[in-house]
Amino acid sequence: MPGNSGQLQVFLDDAIQTEEPIQESAWLDSRLEQNTRSGQVWVFDPDSSRVSRRHVSVNMVSGSISGVHNGEWIVESGVNQLVDNQIVRPWVRERGI
Repeated sequence: MPGNSGQLQVFLDDAIQTEEPIQESAWLDSRLEQNTRSGQVWVFDPDSSRVSRRHVSVNMVSGSISGVHNGEWIVESGVNQLVDNQIVRPWVRERGI
């Protein structure tokens, strides 16, 4: 009714993404079409210490990702200096830094 006020509480489901699941700096190239961002990223293989270029798609509404699997490492820094199959070493943050 006009003149009345109320309170609203919103509870988000844990499955809802509030930010992009892949950082902007990780994309080599990407495009956004119909709520889907797709492009290429570097994926790090800890067993071989090598990177490989991978095509990835992210549904910006549901947050679902195709092209990478849970637990795989996506490179977020220095992506424009890498080449396919290059050996790299991950940077691990030290305490106090």
